[in-house]
Amino acid sequence: MNKVAKQLEHHFVKSISEGHYKPGDTLIAESSLALELNVNRCSLRTVLKTLEKDGWVAIKHGQPTIVNDFISSCTLNAAIERVKIVNDDYCKQIKADACESLLDILEILVRSDKDVVQVIESQLPLSLNVDDLIAFEVWLAKLVSARTSNMVYKLLLNKLIPLYQISVVVLSESELDCRIGRYKKMISWNRNGAQMY
Repeated sequence: MNKVAKQLEHHFVKSISEGHYKPGDTLIAESSLALELNVNRCSLRTVLKTLEKDGWVAIKHGQPTIVNDFISSCTLNAAIERVKIVNDDYCKQIKADACESLLDILEILVRSDKDVVQVIESQLPLSLNVDDLIAFEVWLAKLVSARTSNMVYKLLLNKLIPLYQISVVVLSESELDCRIGRYKKMISWNRNGAQMY
């Protein structure tokens, strides 16, 4: 995508995110919109097609382009792009949910693979700050994703990792201890031969 198209895409994403275009709104005709935005119609159409593919808008031949409800119709790729472009309440919620989802999937997969639990035991640093914890969890997510045969978990992890990495994680000391405690509990269960579920 060229520079003009990228700027145009950012314009629409930001305008939708900030509520300038609301779900259900219709855009003016492409020729008028291209004139208003001072771009050629071909570039505008290319960008609108990309936005449609990601779930931002709905295009039907002969009808106005309709703005979609982002959260209910977007793709995960679009969510990641949105978080990179704008910082609003949706993005904050997406980031928080991405972190929690990544951790939940990790816990499910780690608990079902005793070899990974042993790797965690050998690789988990004795003391962690937030940056170390994020690096450890990204490394662990990549390891678990490579080891799992469950294609849905693999797909979700591979999409959540970049979203997790760009999320600004602020953890209190007690939250950090709680996260580390989750891994120590897995190690303990593995040592004791306890049922993980």
